[in-house]
Amino acid sequence: MRAATQSRSVAIVVAALVALHLCGCGGSDEETDTSSPDGTDAADVADVSDTTDATDTTPDTTSYEVKSCVAVDGPAFTVERGVDGMQIHAAVAFDGETAWVAFNQPDPSGGFDGWVQRVNCDRTFASPPVRLHDTTDFNETDPSIAVTSDGALFAVWFRDTGMFPDNMEVFYRRFALDGTPAYDSMQLETTRNGMPNPGNETFATTVALPDGKTAITGLRANEAGLRFEAFVQRVAVDGSLDGEAIVGGAEMDDSDGSPTLAAEPNGDLTFGWIRNFVENMEVGPDLPRWVEIPAGAATPAAPPANPFTDIDEAAYLTFAHGPTRSYAVAVVGGDIVIADLADTSRRVVVGRAAAEHSPQVVFTDTGMALMYYRVRSGFQNDVIVQPFTDDGVDIDISAGEVMLTPFSAAAPYGPAMAHVQGDIVFLAWAEGASPNFEVKARFLDLAASF
Repeated sequence: MRAATQSRSVAIVVAALVALHLCGCGGSDEETDTSSPDGTDAADVADVSDTTDATDTTPDTTSYEVKSCVAVDGPAFTVERGVDGMQIHAAVAFDGETAWVAFNQPDPSGGFDGWVQRVNCDRTFASPPVRLHDTTDFNETDPSIAVTSDGALFAVWFRDTGMFPDNMEVFYRRFALDGTPAYDSMQLETTRNGMPNPGNETFATTVALPDGKTAITGLRANEAGLRFEAFVQRVAVDGSLDGEAIVGGAEMDDSDGSPTLAAEPNGDLTFGWIRNFVENMEVGPDLPRWVEIPAGAATPAAPPANPFTDIDEAAYLTFAHGPTRSYAVAVVGGDIVIADLADTSRRVVVGRAAAEHSPQVVFTDTGMALMYYRVRSGFQNDVIVQPFTDDGVDIDISAGEVMLTPFSAAAPYGPAMAHVQGDIVFLAWAEGASPNFEVKARFLDLAASF
């Protein structure tokens, strides 16, 4: 039985974070372009798709034929609105032919709904925005999307029901690439030793696995119900849970945050989080931790070497796997640190005068791209892309950075990046003056930077 006091402790821990999701904080006084790339006014779009009725399509799990496109590098454009109102919490993916942007917009009840927009490589819109879920009176935020290996779009998001203390839920749904849902929105209900896990679940992201499967990482109440633990849950093509959730082994007094997940082509997972250690009943340091989970395994392998063992405090953590190298990226003391997972002595600091946060990393054909926020002032941020290369001796960040927000500042809702083709990446972020944030997107060719 769930103890109310245990669940209440979990909900209190996240209350401030949920408030940040809802606030219209920060922004700049600069005006932003509200027109879509094909010249129409995004605010005037009236006929949008609502996915309230699920179909009973059976997903095809055969190999997906990846097509190609010729992406057009150009200035940032505003993502088409699903409804009137601000846009925040961008997430992106690329399906081999078109790019996808997921985002949040206000719903009639005063909360947020999740939407997704498909974008052609010539910067025109392939279809109207699609709502990720049925219209609800709840707050649906923080979408994350991935294109599956069999050619579908998989989305996860956070729902705050407002029903304290058990108000935090994670939902997911699979779509055909034309926006048709494969099944109704499904609540993620992980188990522990075959029994439903007691407590809230939140902060979910997703990655694609072989055979059309996906994996979700997030936070859930630990066994005592007093702290959060990071978890990974594999999901089958039909939406059923593929095995039990895997945890990183938190101690009862410690609490996890910032869960992150990266998948290799064979399905091996790198699963990480920031652990807040509690020492003698006192809150201790926040340090990055991760484990490797072999494809299909029900438990993690032995913890790998950690290149951040000599630091005192860290925030944010992400991974990137490439053909020959893999990296861990963390924020240490306001600077971003890139570390080689195979050789923990090889790391480089991407540091400037201001604090930096929310790093994202992808491989391109020639090198790598690091996208992050640099604090301008308060809640206002500049969006930066730093190309870098690695010759096996040095991680080289000497290439000039690309500033994506020279005028209007970005809101503190996290940037998003996906590799398209060659050295082209697709980027999205929330920008503008509060409360009129807009999700901006851009195809960026980094070929000249390498």
